[in-house]
Amino acid sequence: MSILINFYNQKGAGPKNIALNFINEVIENNSHGKTVFLIPDIKDYDFNSNHNVEFVRLPCHKTVIMKVLFRIYLELFFIPFLARKHNIKSFLAFGNFLFAPVKCKKTVLLHHPYLVDDHLFKKLDVKPKTVEALKRMAFLFTTKNIDTVVVQSSYMQNQLEAKFPKHKFLIEVIPNPISQAFGKNLDLNQVTQLIEKRLSSMKQTIELLYVSRFYPHKNHDFLIALSKFLNAQKIPHRIKVTIDPDITESKEFLTAISGLDTSIVNLTEIDQKQLIEHYQATHLFIFPSKAETFGNPLIEAMGYGLPILVPDLEYAHSVVGDGGLYYSKDDVKMAADKIKLLLNDLALYQQKSFESYKQFASYPDTRSWFQQFKNIALHDE
Repeated sequence: MSILINFYNQKGAGPKNIALNFINEVIENNSHGKTVFLIPDIKDYDFNSNHNVEFVRLPCHKTVIMKVLFRIYLELFFIPFLARKHNIKSFLAFGNFLFAPVKCKKTVLLHHPYLVDDHLFKKLDVKPKTVEALKRMAFLFTTKNIDTVVVQSSYMQNQLEAKFPKHKFLIEVIPNPISQAFGKNLDLNQVTQLIEKRLSSMKQTIELLYVSRFYPHKNHDFLIALSKFLNAQKIPHRIKVTIDPDITESKEFLTAISGLDTSIVNLTEIDQKQLIEHYQATHLFIFPSKAETFGNPLIEAMGYGLPILVPDLEYAHSVVGDGGLYYSKDDVKMAADKIKLLLNDLALYQQKSFESYKQFASYPDTRSWFQQFKNIALHDE
C-alpha cells in the first residue's frame, strides 16, 4: 500500500520535530509498502530516498503571494499527479490543509488555533488577520474534502466541534510525544535528583524558562510585566526565552527586555538538544500563551519534573492537568504570588514537581504515537 505524507509547511520548531519523529519511525519501521514524503527544501530535513521511502523536496517561498500561488499549484496539480503516479491509497497532511482532489483516504492534522478560535482571530491586526482569513478559507475547503481531522488535545477538539457543529469528518485526538532529540526519558530516581538539586539553589535566584517562537498569541509581553513586578518585590529571578532575533515582529520585545528594569534573557532559538541543559537547570517553566493546539514544550518541561506556571485556560488544563500552577489570564500579581508560594514552601514545590512528572507519564512515546497515525492511515483501506 502506498501512502503520501505532506510535511511541506512543517518548518517551525514544534511542527518540524513532529515531522522528523514521524519520518524516523517510518524509516525504522516501514512495513506497509511505499511512503512518499513532501518535505521543505531546508537543511533540517536531511534524508535520502530508497525503494520504500521517497522524499520530494519543495522550494520555500518568502512572499505571501508566492506562498499562496505555490500552495494552490501543489494541492490542485502536483499532489494529484503524485497520487496517480504512485497509486496512493492514503494521504496524511500534517499542515492543516488538504484540499487536493485525490481519490483516497484523507487525514489532516490541525495544529493552528487561529483556524478555529474566533476570539483569537478577532484580536489580530489587519495584516495578519488578512493572512489568517486566507488560511481559514483553505481550511474550510479542507473540511469538505477529508475523512479525518486529527487534533492534539481535547481543547482543540472542542474548538473544532464548536466551529463546525455539523461536520461529517471524524475527529481523532492524538497527543504529541516528546521528541526523539531528548533521548531516553528520565526515570523517577533521575527526576528526584534534579528536584533536590533545584531545591538547594532556588532561594538564591529563581530561574524561569519559556520555550516558544514569537507570535502574537504567545503573549511574551506578559513576561515583561511579570519581571518588572518581581523586581519591584525584590525577588531575584531570571526569565529565559527562546526567540529568533531575525523575526521582525520580535524587535520591540527584544529591545524592551534589554533595559535594566527587567530580568529577561534571550537564549535565541536553540535546538532541542541544547534545550536539555536549560530544562535541567531551570526551577519553573512558565507558559503565558493565550491559546495552543497542544504545546510541546509543556510536555518536555514536565518530562524533567518542572512545575508549570500557566494561565487558567482550557488548553492549559487539557495538557498540564494537576502538574500546573494556574493564574488568571494576564494577572501579573497572581502569577507572582504563585512564584512566591513555591519559594516559601519547598514541600509544595517538590509536590508540584512530582505531579508534573506524573502528568508527563500519561503521554505516548514516539513509537505508540506513530502507531496511532499509522492505524488511521491504514484502517478500512
